[in-house]
Amino acid sequence: MIHCKYPGGFSFTLKRIFSPILKGILLAILVGLLFYSGELTQILSKRSDFLGKTIKEVKFKGNKNTPDADLESMIEIKVGKILTKRILDRDLKNLFNSGFFYFVDIQAEDFQDGVRIIFDLKERPRVREIEFVGADEVFPADLRDKLPLKDNEVITPQKITKSRDLILQKYRDEGFFLAYVKVELGKPDPKTNLVRVRFIIDEGEEIPVSKINVYGNESIETSEILSIMEMKEEGVFEGGNFKESSFEKDKDTIVAYLKSKGYLDAELIREGTNWEIHWENPEKKIEGSLS
Repeated sequence: MIHCKYPGGFSFTLKRIFSPILKGILLAILVGLLFYSGELTQILSKRSDFLGKTIKEVKFKGNKNTPDADLESMIEIKVGKILTKRILDRDLKNLFNSGFFYFVDIQAEDFQDGVRIIFDLKERPRVREIEFVGADEVFPADLRDKLPLKDNEVITPQKITKSRDLILQKYRDEGFFLAYVKVELGKPDPKTNLVRVRFIIDEGEEIPVSKINVYGNESIETSEILSIMEMKEEGVFEGGNFKESSFEKDKDTIVAYLKSKGYLDAELIREGTNWEIHWENPEKKIEGSLS
């Protein structure tokens, strides 16, 4: 067998059951790792060699949508300053925290008895346009206004997730609890790095209100309370679809109504005030609930 050990402590063994070709491949990989380690060490040591030198020039590359002036306002590295590890670390952190870039590398080279700093950047794509597919029951404009994503703004995973959640919440407010949202990002334009964002929506079905129960109303009839509510039970002449926004509004309406009737201490008990959605799949004999 052949036993090899990598300088960092990594080791492996080539047993005789491996073919000569496989041994050759693994040895080539090992040599490549050693070479890469040496190159990386050389690059890092070169960068540290520039510490303490005067910054003579600052350049940016890879920024298609972020002007140099905006980048300069984010960093402490300036022409005439002494290059230190502190400002290198801080500028690296500032650029990442801006959310504009998914890759940042700070390079250095000798220049005019000092050092030239080069920021190698890879920008996150920006929004070219936002498209809603399948939004029939909710106006796209109502959805667009709620989103953290705007035209020409940077796209981040956090903004995508939040946008999807806000769209789903809007549909819940409108009574579409079964809505589903899928997000698709187009291919970035190689020149502008702009992409189309598509929200593909399956609105699902509205959920009818089969029964509204009121408890603890000893002096006021349930029918009287139901009459002031925005939400209604499903009937022949009324749709009676559940909307979470109506549910929240009705809670305030009921309390205000009871106080107007002289019950100044009236309140809804949080633990008992809720809603439940029950469903049944007739094909598979499955029942469930959501609350």
